[in-house]
This record gives sequence, C-alpha cells and structure tokens, in this order.
Amino acid sequence: MLVLSLVFMALLAVLSLVGAFLGAERAAAFFNASGMAAFWILLAGLLVLAMIYHDKLPRAPASLTLHLGPVLILVGAMWGSTAGHRLAEKVLDIDKTPRGFMKIDQGEAGSTVYAHADFDPQAGLFHLPFSLYLREFTLEHYPLRDPRWKLTAVMLPGPDAPPDAEVLASKIPWREGQDVEMPFTAVRLRILQYLDSAEPVYAEGAAPHLEVASGEQATPVVLKLEAGQTARLRGVTVRVAHVFANPKMVGLPPEGRVIDAGGSASNPAANVDVEWADGRKESRFVMARFAMHGQKDDHLRISCVAPEPIGNRAAPPGNPPAMELLLTCDGREKRTWLVPGPVDDRVLICPAKLLEPEGNECTSGVRGYSLPYLCLAKPTPMIRDYKSDLIVIDESRQVCLGHKVVEVNDPLHYGGYHFYQTHYDEEEQQFTILSVVSDTGLPLVYGGFVVMTAAAFWRCWGQPAWRYLRRRSDHGA
Repeated sequence: MLVLSLVFMALLAVLSLVGAFLGAERAAAFFNASGMAAFWILLAGLLVLAMIYHDKLPRAPASLTLHLGPVLILVGAMWGSTAGHRLAEKVLDIDKTPRGFMKIDQGEAGSTVYAHADFDPQAGLFHLPFSLYLREFTLEHYPLRDPRWKLTAVMLPGPDAPPDAEVLASKIPWREGQDVEMPFTAVRLRILQYLDSAEPVYAEGAAPHLEVASGEQATPVVLKLEAGQTARLRGVTVRVAHVFANPKMVGLPPEGRVIDAGGSASNPAANVDVEWADGRKESRFVMARFAMHGQKDDHLRISCVAPEPIGNRAAPPGNPPAMELLLTCDGREKRTWLVPGPVDDRVLICPAKLLEPEGNECTSGVRGYSLPYLCLAKPTPMIRDYKSDLIVIDESRQVCLGHKVVEVNDPLHYGGYHFYQTHYDEEEQQFTILSVVSDTGLPLVYGGFVVMTAAAFWRCWGQPAWRYLRRRSDHGA
C-alpha cells in the first residue's frame, strides 16, 4: 500500500511538470478531465488507506498530522474543481460556477459571468446572486524618463507582401542639429528644431472657409467659417449653424453629440443647415480632414477647406509638439514639419512624396512593402498599476463592506467568490475585466497547508527542542 501510494505521488509530480508547460487553459482542461478525476480519487483513497495501515502513525501524532495535511489539500482541490462543482450542484443543490470572467462598464453594475474572456454568450454564462458596481477605474503609470515624442520609420505590407508579413518599424535616435539615416532608405534626416508645444503659423489673411456649389456650378461660393454665414444658390440655401476647431464625438448616434476638443484648428469643421426650395430641411456636418464625411449623393457639394500652415511656433503647454526636418538625398533636399493634431497621437509623412520622383532609389524601401513613412508618436509610459473601485450590491442594497479597490494581487472576496483584476479597456479606460474564481474547497486547502506546516515545524523543531529540555530537566539543569 505504501509503495503504491508513492508511485501515485511520483506520477502526480510528473503530471504537474507536464501541466506547467501546457499553459493555464490547457492544464485546467487536462486536470479536470474524467480520467484525471479517477486518478485524484484513487490517490486520495490510497493516502487515507496508507495512513490507516501504517501502524506507527497512530502513535506519532506529529507524523499523522503531517500526513493529514496533503490529504486535506487534495480533497479541497477536488471539491473546488469543475467536477466537484457539478457534483455539489447535483447532490447538495449548490449552484456555483467554478471560474469565469466579468466585464463591467464604468458607472454600471454587472452580475453576468462568462466562461471565457471573449465574452461569447454561446460559450456559457452564469448569473451571480449579487451585482458589482464599477465606481471608478484608474491607471497609474511610471514617470517618463524622456517626455519627447519618438521618431520612427514605418513600412506597411503592400499587395505583393506575403500573407504573414508584419509592419516594419525602426526607431530613430535623434538630437537637434544632428544628421541621422532614415531606416530602409538612403534618405538622411536633420532635426532642425523640436518644439515641446507648438501651434501652426499661417500666411497673413489665411483662414479656414467653406466652399458651396450646386448642380453644374463650376465656381463655388466661398463662406467664412463663422456661424450665421449664408449662401443662397439656385434651389437651395446653406447657412452655417455652428463652427468647431477640432470636433469630437461624445456618445453614439442618435443620442451622441459633437463637442469641440479645443486646441489649434487642425481639423476645422462646421454644422450647416440646408433648406431646399420645396421646403425640405436637413443638417449636414463637414470637416477639413475628412472631405467625404457629410457628403451625399446629390448635386449639392459642401466642403470645409483649411489653409496649409507655413510653419510652427512655440505655444503654451497643452498643444502637441512639432518637429522641423530637413530631408536630403542625391543632391535634393526638402524642409517639412511633423505635427500631430490635438486628438491624434502620431502623424505620418512619406519622404517619397517630398523627394520626387516618387519611387526613386532614395526611398525605394523594401520590396513588397509600401514606401517608408516617418512617424512622430507620443511616448507611452509603462503602466504601474490598474485599479477598479467596486461596490457590492446584494438584494438591491449596498452591503456593509462599502467599496473595495481591486488591483493586481489584491482581490475582492464576497459571496463565495474571489474577484481578481485581470484586464481593462486599453483605449478609453471605460470598463474593467475581472476573473471570477469560486472559493469552494479553499478552506480545506488552506487548512491542509496550515496543518502540514504546523506539523512539520513541530516534527522538525518542536519535538527535538522539547526532548532537549526534558533531558536537561531530568539531569537537574
């Protein structure tokens, strides 16, 4: 019996090593398979029988307790497994899910647990008897060592690229006044100046405006980009209702609305009212950077035109940076600016479009890829921590524990479950993703570790110390 128990324990050690290389999901499926369930039951039974038939254990409480710990750990793990949860539901009518994932939007409550992190209802879901309300989600970052934006050469896979081709990118170490080579090309770059916060400079009198044309009209009517400006054309009247320097959509249509993001007018836009001769009225939205947006398949053409800046200048903090470059190759040179908009975190320019003819030996790049671009990208600080401020709502009331800030390695425990911070909305930080783990069998597992640790301490240190003190007492010391 003892030999057979040792063989099964050795097999458990081997299976544990194999499971370590399978990954979390495959290992969980493997150890919860029906064949492994029989192995767990046989192993637990062998350990119990070995303890019963070991004639010395009853006379050695420390050793007996030391052997009892692994049995409790094993039984607790089996009770908390997927099969153990199914057995508890059938025999004891305890309805709990062993594990899953929750996605909760900020300012909303959720109680649905999905089987997988893709949140597919077809893969199975479970409803908790209580809800979690996401009060606030916050990110903490490490401070940036260098706040300057990064300069990178980028090439995108073209139509002739292999199906598995990836984007090619190479960072360019730069310093003002220093010449550097642009990767993938023969172009040399010189950073003439870098402005931490910049605003565009336009020629005198240059300003964004609207161009309105109707039917076969060749010359459009030009309107100032000011509210109230009106153009009366044959069969239609166009009036500027509202002007935006940098429009931003808040919410989703039809309830969503457009607000002005502020900053320099890098994407001027206008909301215009259109009234036809037959009395029909409608509203259209036109932007400078997306000329086709707001256009309809009719004879009325409205476009927002922004003047091209002739340079940039330093501005108060809050605006995006700007970088002035000098590109040279084969005796040709071109000065240009890299300037992201207030909403974008990067901007691209293609030297081949600046150093003509396009596709020459200076900017030919790599075969199968697009011509190389320069990208000025905002540096991303490393994430130090992400936290979810949660409130437990049980039977439509807030429970006495109030709110709990869940972060990595600091879960929320309530209602027989642990809720761990797993992931979050990387773009807007508007929702959090929690992994849900049942605590069924966990008291037995913890109890087994406590019992085993206490017995090992007593067996290895307590008993020898006690015997030593007894001997000294017997000798009158």
